[in-house]
Amino acid sequence: MKNLLLKSIIFLFFITSYSLSFSQIPNYKGTPITTGCANTIATWTPSTGHEIEFKGVIYDFPNAGQSTWLYKVTNSTFSGAKAISHTCFPINLDCILPVNIGGIWAGKYSENSGVFTFYKGPGDPALVSPDPKTGVTGIKFDEGFDNQATANYFYVLSTKPDVVSTSAALKASGDVFYGTVCGPNVTININIPITITGLNSHYETDDAPVSFTINPSSATLTGPGISGLTFDPGIAGSGTVILYIHYVDPSGCGVMDDTIQIHIDCSPKTVLITGLDSLYHMFDSIPITLTGTPVGGTFSGSGINRTNSTFTPHNAGIDEHYINYTYGEGNCTWDTTIKVIVECCVVEVLADFPSNVELEAAKPVNYTGIRIAAYPQGGRFITTSAGLTVEKTKGDSAIAWFDAYVAGPGNHIIEYEVVDDYDTCATIKEITVIEYDPFVLPVELLSFNAELIENNDVKLKWTTASETNSDYFTIERSSNAIDFEFLNNVQGSGNSNQETNYTYFDKEPLNGISYYRLSQTDFDGTTKIVGLTYIEIVNENIPLEISKWNINNSTLNVEFKSGSKETVMMNIYTSTGQLIYSKEIRNINSILNYFNTDLSSFDQGIYLLRLNNSSEKATLMFYMAK
Repeated sequence: MKNLLLKSIIFLFFITSYSLSFSQIPNYKGTPITTGCANTIATWTPSTGHEIEFKGVIYDFPNAGQSTWLYKVTNSTFSGAKAISHTCFPINLDCILPVNIGGIWAGKYSENSGVFTFYKGPGDPALVSPDPKTGVTGIKFDEGFDNQATANYFYVLSTKPDVVSTSAALKASGDVFYGTVCGPNVTININIPITITGLNSHYETDDAPVSFTINPSSATLTGPGISGLTFDPGIAGSGTVILYIHYVDPSGCGVMDDTIQIHIDCSPKTVLITGLDSLYHMFDSIPITLTGTPVGGTFSGSGINRTNSTFTPHNAGIDEHYINYTYGEGNCTWDTTIKVIVECCVVEVLADFPSNVELEAAKPVNYTGIRIAAYPQGGRFITTSAGLTVEKTKGDSAIAWFDAYVAGPGNHIIEYEVVDDYDTCATIKEITVIEYDPFVLPVELLSFNAELIENNDVKLKWTTASETNSDYFTIERSSNAIDFEFLNNVQGSGNSNQETNYTYFDKEPLNGISYYRLSQTDFDGTTKIVGLTYIEIVNENIPLEISKWNINNSTLNVEFKSGSKETVMMNIYTSTGQLIYSKEIRNINSILNYFNTDLSSFDQGIYLLRLNNSSEKATLMFYMAK
């Protein structure tokens, strides 16, 4: 389909003819060839004793490309046997006629000491088509002879046919006897072109069946994927396919066989792995069930159990691993690979001070310290510094708080260690506390609070005791205290020595824990973080729904709402209902949630996106353009 059309396949065969003339057939000295026959003497049925013996064939005699056939006919040795009136030898006269050389094309012969003499004799031969007395088409010798008599007959052909078993006939006193005797299988070359149209030289396995024509229509094409006059690349399978041409001449004179070759490539196929995250921890020992699309392939890689298609991070070990899924149809295989990292454990600092903390003159109001979450749970925090308070294990992680004001200036090492029956795993985090600089005091913050009010809005309030060169405040929000998003700016008071109150309303707060960060920017552009607070909102009445979406540079961006913290499964289907992409969206801890998906490998067309948790679903129909 993607390659050039096969040109018509033409097979040409040519008839060879001779035009020679001799006054007589020269004698031949030698031994005729008799190979090729299992039995050279035929005993007739009923058992009358009549026999025809194939004496042999002389190739290239009298001339090159010719053949002379020798037979001996014997009448019965039984007393009272019927006399032979004539003998017929079958030859397909539609294919070839005996050659006439010097007026002799058939007759009798004699043999003396290996020298054969060919001559005309009684009962000159005739060509019968068929013989009215015996029904045989070929050469008839009319010569009667009685019992115990013999006659040696020959005929000359302008070809060199193979020696095969054939039938001959004797007529004796009105009865006709048939039997098997060696004779020529006469074939000639076919002078008819054979043309095949409608077939390409290359296909893919997903290509639709194609129809073709062959001329003459009596010729046949057979082989893998062929049914009548239809070729199906999918049934033929990938690789080089050999198709067989067979043709028999209508006259039965000749048979032609040949082959053509067609190459079939494997069609592209999208192969997906779902159920895998990109990061796991060494102590994750629960097998994770994987799904491969299309169904029926095999998974491979470290930590893979092929029997139940699961991945166990603990069995894989600490390293980068490549999980492969291979799917096959016939001789075709497709695969995809996902990189997975298994780490020992992770210490995560959930604040804006992952490495540095600047002290202020006094501990800020509502200061709670730096929240540290370590994975997996069940380990212990180790530090030589003061200021670390370990909280009771919460969720799937261990929680601690680091108070920079208790720890004091300097570098502080925090280590989290987990020990199980297999190994010991530890991760180190370093936090630097920077000493207070008395010459930098832009804002003296008295309070910074978050309050849930009606309509599930969040009211943010803060109060300053004084401000110096204060241009504006910036409100930011985060669900994890690491990744903050901008909400708004609030104009500052410039220079002030009295209490000033500020308010901001978040009308679309996150579902779950919301962290709010307050920054202050001077007129010279210097920005400092001055406050951090949080509030927890649980609103399970908000339905699962898609609020915004767009496609930008082949990337699908989706914003959705959910009042539940359940994991959401995202599936994408083609317009025919085929699932082509699947992904789990975890950590649903906000009213508004976001995700994006790369569509660069998708074909142009209409697709259905479906989000669902255990009790709700939301759908989106979109069009992907190329």
